[in-house]
Amino acid sequence: MSLQNAFILLALAGVAGIAFGYFLRLIISLGKRGSMELEIRQMMLDADTKAKKILEEAETKGQERVEILVSEYKERERELKTVEDRLLRREELLRQPPSQS
Repeated sequence: MSLQNAFILLALAGVAGIAFGYFLRLIISLGKRGSMELEIRQMMLDADTKAKKILEEAETKGQERVEILVSEYKERERELKTVEDRLLRREELLRQPPSQS
């Protein structure tokens, strides 16, 4: 085999090696990209789940707080009604003429 043929085969082998390496790198990068996309999707699903859980907890706490405030309001309303009744009775007693004995 001549030296010229050896150099041509060597050059072809180099070009083939470069092309093979390029395609191998491309395949590996596409595989990594796919796994990264799956990882990102999983992270988004986890974040969505956490957000829903936080929202449910906030709604529960809000509802509990509303119930407490309504209960406090009703208690205060009862107290004010009692005070109002007492004041009305006093007013009625004050309007009555003094009894003469």
